[in-house]
Order: sequence, then C-alpha cells, then structure tokens
Amino acid sequence: MQSAMETVMRHAAAGRGTDAEELRYSVEIFHNPALPAWFRVQMGIIAALEAANLYPGGLDYSLLYGAETIALLEKLTDRGVSQQAAEHALTAFDGAIRRIASLALTNALLPGSLGLAEETGKRIAVLEGLVEEAARSGGKADDELSGRIMEVVGSMTASFRSVHAVVSPQIDALVALHDRGRGLLLTRRLESRTDLSALRAAHPELAADFEELTGRLEAGDGAAAGRARLEGLRTSERLDELIARIKSQPGFAQFLGWLSPDQLRAMASQGPIVVLNHAKELPCVAFIVTTDEISALHLKDVKAQEVTDAARRLSRAIEAIYARGRLRPRVSGLLAARDEITEILDWAWHRIVEPVLDRIGYLEPVQPGAEWPRVWWIPTGPFNAIPLQAAMCKAADCTEGQHGSTLDCVVSSFVPGFQTLAHARARAARGPGVRGGERDSAPHALIVSEPDDVLPGAVSAARFAADALGADTVLVGSDADLATVLSALENSQWVQIGCHAHSSPDRPAGSWIQLPSGEALSVPDICRIRPDSARLAVLTACGTARSAERLSDEAVHVTSAFLLAGYPEAVGTLWEVESTQIESFLRGFYARALDGTATTAHAVHHAVRELRDTISDRPHVWAAYIHAGS
Repeated sequence: MQSAMETVMRHAAAGRGTDAEELRYSVEIFHNPALPAWFRVQMGIIAALEAANLYPGGLDYSLLYGAETIALLEKLTDRGVSQQAAEHALTAFDGAIRRIASLALTNALLPGSLGLAEETGKRIAVLEGLVEEAARSGGKADDELSGRIMEVVGSMTASFRSVHAVVSPQIDALVALHDRGRGLLLTRRLESRTDLSALRAAHPELAADFEELTGRLEAGDGAAAGRARLEGLRTSERLDELIARIKSQPGFAQFLGWLSPDQLRAMASQGPIVVLNHAKELPCVAFIVTTDEISALHLKDVKAQEVTDAARRLSRAIEAIYARGRLRPRVSGLLAARDEITEILDWAWHRIVEPVLDRIGYLEPVQPGAEWPRVWWIPTGPFNAIPLQAAMCKAADCTEGQHGSTLDCVVSSFVPGFQTLAHARARAARGPGVRGGERDSAPHALIVSEPDDVLPGAVSAARFAADALGADTVLVGSDADLATVLSALENSQWVQIGCHAHSSPDRPAGSWIQLPSGEALSVPDICRIRPDSARLAVLTACGTARSAERLSDEAVHVTSAFLLAGYPEAVGTLWEVESTQIESFLRGFYARALDGTATTAHAVHHAVRELRDTISDRPHVWAAYIHAGS
C-alpha cells in the first residue's frame, strides 16, 4: 500500500518540480529506519507543513502526512517506559499537531493566499537547512537544534481575513487527526480501561490475554531502568502483537481505533463540542462539532499570543489575591487584581465565547423555565487556563458586541479530548456497580478534609457533604492517610476531597493532592485505581483542573485523572478558591444534584450562578469551578 509520503510526492511532482525534490528529501528521511524516531517525527511535521503549503488541495495530503507522523509519535510513548520518560520524549513536539492544524487550515480558508504561501515557503526553507544540519551530525538528538527546528515551526504566521466557518470532509478528517495527535499519554492509559464485553463474548481467550498484559504494564507503570524496564518494553511489544491479532478478527477492525468523524458527530447528540485550537503565532480556530456537521470557525479577533498573555495575567491576578504575609498587596492592589480578572472574562466573552455561541445558535440568554442547552469545551494550550464557562461582558451598555455571559446562555462542561469523553460516557452508561452479586444502590461516599486550622471552613463543608451523601465518617487529619484513601476510592461512588492541591508547570503527571496526613495523592496514584461503581468526584482542592504549562496537549491534571480512573464526572477548580466559600457552593450544588431535578453539570452551573449573583464583584471565587466529563 502506497504511503502518505509517497502519495503526496507524486502529486506535488506533477505541479512544482523544485518543491517535489524537497518532498522527496522529506520522504527519504522519514522512511529511514536507521535514524532516531524523534528525528523522523520532526521530518513528518515538516512534511505535513509542506503538503499544506505547496499546492492547491494540499490539505488532503497534509492529513495523510499527519496520520503517519502520529503513528510514529505514538512509538515515542511506549507503554514500557516511565511516565517521566514518555513526557520527556514528547516535549520537543508539544503543540506540533495544533500547528499543523492551523497551517493546514490556511489552505482551506484562504485558498488563494499567495503571500501567505510565499512566506511559509521561506520558513520551510529554513527548516530544511536545519534538518540538513542535523543529518550531517548523524541524526543524534540535540536539544538546541531540536529547539531551533520547533521555534521556526512555531514562527510560521498566517494572516486570516474575516471568513465564515468552513465545512468540508477535510475539516472532518482534520478534527479526527487533531484529537488523535493530542493526549497521547491519556490514550495509552485508556487502553487498559476499554470495554471488552464484545471481545470477551466472541474471543474470551484474546480478552483474557489483553487484560493480563495491560494489567502487567499498569502494575509496573514504566519501571525506570534495568530488567524491570526491559520486561515492560517486551510486554508492550506483546500487547502490540495482540492488538494486531484482535484487529484481524471479523468485526474488530476498529478495536482501539481512532474515532471517526461520524463518531465525533454522534458524540454531539447531547450538545455541541467545541475544540479551541491554539498554535503559537498562528491563527486561533474553533472546531465546532454538532450532529449535523464539523466546522472550523476562525476566531479572527484572537491572536495566539493574546491567549497566552491572558492566561499569564489571570495567574498573576489570582496569585496576588491569595498571597499571604508580606507578599499580600495593599487594598488597591487587590482591587486591581479583581478588575484584571473581570477584564479577562470580558475579553474571553467577546473574542472567544460570543462568536462560538453565535455560530451554534446559543447566544441568547435562556428564559425562565426553558431547557438549558449544553456545550462541551476542549481547550488546547493556554486556552486551558481561561474560564470560558464564566466569560461575561462587563458593561450593560456594551458597544463591542452583544452583552451577555456564558452562564446565562449554556451549561458548560470540559474534557481533555473526545477519547476521554467517550470513556466517561461509557462509564456513566454502566450505572451503579455490582457488589456481592447484588446491584449496588447506596451512594458509598468518601469525604476527605483538611482540619479547619489548615483550611478554615473545610470541616464544616465536609460534614455538610457527608450529611447530604449519607456518609458515616469524614476523614480528617492523620486519619486521611494515603493507604486509607486509595482503598476507599476503589469502593466509593461519590468522592469529595477538600485539601490543598499542587500542579507542576513542567510535568503533566506531576500534580497531586496533599492529603491531611501530609502524603501526596498523585495523578499516577489516581490513574491506577479501578473503582467499580464510581459516579462523581467533587474536588474542592485548589487548582485541581489546572493543566501544566509544558505538554499542555496532554491535559493531565487531578480532575482528568479521576475521569480516566473511571469517574464519569468530576467537579474541579481552575485555581485556588476561598475555603470559607466552599460550603456555599456545595449547598447549592448538592441541593440540586441529589434531588433528581438536575444533572451534575446543571447542578454545578446553577450553584455557580447563585454565587455570581451573590458576590458578583468577586470573580476569583465563583469563576473557578468547572464541571468535567460526561
């Protein structure tokens, strides 16, 4: 079967001779098995950019390049290596798929943009020079050279004119590729959680082998070195061979396969799904998935650097408000920080949320008694830090656009990607678990809390939750040790954790919850649990939904870890929240979530609206809460 690279080369050769030679060079490098995988991936990225830029209709071939590149990129995240090693391998390619998506769209949105093509061609020429330099060095990994290559890729700029949303089969394929190329580490984790019921019924021996191998890999969790690491790599190879065998069975060709555009559209049956694509110095695009179509909406008033700057401004404002001791600003500084948050919410509404909701027809406020529509957001890059669910116009007499707010128009939910959303919905569809041969109906609840001298008001909030959920005990202080919490998580339908949380700016899986015992409940710890009947995790710890700045495409944080573990839904926070206000949120939330009148997402939504209406001048409190999952 002819490869994507060869197909593109043949078509390009018919149109532009010199550029065809450049493509031929890319093909040769990419297909050279003697070169390191990281180097070949670099060439695959360049090839995808070339294909999008060389000739009319190149988007189709850019997609083919991207597919082959992602297949090779997946090999860099081998299941047998440690989480840290996999993260290190992906560092040089962070955001590459997003860049390919944005640049490929220039072909679809601006088919006649010769100036853009010429400028991008110059950039590619620089890339080719850097690649030749690397080839002369024997293809050995060089952090500086790798950084220069990705810097040039990131500097490719596009000047979009104002256009309507684009709908085409290529956009369908691009969104599917975009989802597969992001969250590679999450996808690896999801393999062991896939539903095996159909396989078990048709081929029980293959299902048993799959469970045995994935269980062995999960138990080892990528041993760092030595014999254990070698054994992990061998087990991973055996799993690859097994997956190939399963795919060869009739009816199982799509086992662990990519989600198709048709499947993506079907997932929008409960509400539109919006992917916000951020690519350094390239246009920002919203991919909007509905049951009818997948469209690409150019966010013409949003520059990539603006999103990055807004995320940093928001972080500084939050840090100022929650600073303690000598670092705490004067009253004027605190007021300025609040105003900064309000400005960012206003910017997010007019530049991001308003055009998206206008496109999908949800821009008008929901009237009393009317049904609330839902929207799922999949942010990428610095978009992860923006509180889209709380975006609002700050001026009633606004002349910039329509006065409104996300909270008045839609119920928002967040997921790292389509694969995670599909996993969460599959878990939700299972319903209560089975214990001792009988279907479980009691909401087994785990409540963990810091003592009040650490987090004022935390115990009161925890006891309220315990009463609401019918929990017998609240784990406070030293009683909430790691072993006890991990054991309880395996058997709990409802979980509420009110503790300090920490996120690592450099490592996606480096986030953790600091338990009252002083021990860390880490993201890998959470990912390893296998709850049988999990329903919801309420994480009022600080910043449980905050993504790492590096490798933001992986979107691995405490909240997403609970989704991966098997909790269909979670409530998290984008930043630190005032512990004294948590009970107010929980009262509004549980009042709706437990009386059967609202879904979890609706309960979060209305609890936040109540907070906003009560303390509208304190957006640092009410704008932090998010709903994640199904």
